[in-house]
Amino acid sequence: MTSSKSTSRIREGLLLWYLAFFVAKGLNFVLPSVSIFHYLLVLCNMVYVPGMMYVAGIDIGRILREDEKPEKILRKRALIFFGFYFCIGLVTEVLLKHRALFATVKDLMALLRMPSFGNIFLTLSLLYLLSSWLGDIMERKLTGWVCAVVAALGLSTVLIPDGLVGYSQIGLLIGADIAGAIPLAPYLPAFLWGRDEQTNQRNPLVYAAFFVGYLGLGCLCVLTGHKNAGFILAGTAAAFAGQRILDFVLPVYEAVEEKMVRAAERIVQLARNIQAKTKQDRKWELLVYYAGYTILFIGVTIAIFSPYIEGDRTLIWSVDGLGQY
Repeated sequence: MTSSKSTSRIREGLLLWYLAFFVAKGLNFVLPSVSIFHYLLVLCNMVYVPGMMYVAGIDIGRILREDEKPEKILRKRALIFFGFYFCIGLVTEVLLKHRALFATVKDLMALLRMPSFGNIFLTLSLLYLLSSWLGDIMERKLTGWVCAVVAALGLSTVLIPDGLVGYSQIGLLIGADIAGAIPLAPYLPAFLWGRDEQTNQRNPLVYAAFFVGYLGLGCLCVLTGHKNAGFILAGTAAAFAGQRILDFVLPVYEAVEEKMVRAAERIVQLARNIQAKTKQDRKWELLVYYAGYTILFIGVTIAIFSPYIEGDRTLIWSVDGLGQY
């Protein structure tokens, strides 16, 4: 598989896994009384996280093996995923839940609030950041039985009681926090399987054995009362199978992506034409300047005064100094 096709497959996997969850979450939010949407959301919750971890493992493994400066690329992608988490959280918290803008920004930056629509991207950001620091160790030491032990230890963190950890920063690693973070450790099996995907694909028997093992162990955990571990294992097996299905969707994704790129190129060309025209015509330059300033002013004004309008308050909380006169 060439590098460009591999990159397309990674983008496709991350997008489609998240899109499945986003659609299920949106339907359940709009129509909460429809039971089928609730079961669809439960299924997507079980599958989409290990699916995205699996694809991230493919991406990180490829970067560590093929790129000359993997640390720089991994940190850049960690920053991109953190941006996704922040932007999605800002939109959902402010627009859907009508929380105050500046309080939301504070909570998102301090990791005090984990919006369900975007918390997966915060976990992926942490995963890429840790991989940029520990990439050499992962490639040299995290193989064979050591890899299996680390995956088992990570999965064992699902046995920690919910709500035991008060800090979301720790919850990002092992879970059991009160902020609703998606933990990294329980999904290490999916990540490590994706990281070694090239080796696994060359041996279909090993791949089939691991798939059956994950699925069987997941069902066994559910039957013995360890539902969280069972859902993660069974969801990981389903994610493996789902990724094979996504391979057939790649041509459709590439066609859609090509149209989006062309549309973006047209927008960029339009911006360049406007810029060229402003240099030639002084009146046009002034018009663009005042229009941009006005739009920026309106946006800042809305951001500052919307909390007061929503709370039916004013900048002047109460009279001050009136009693002196």
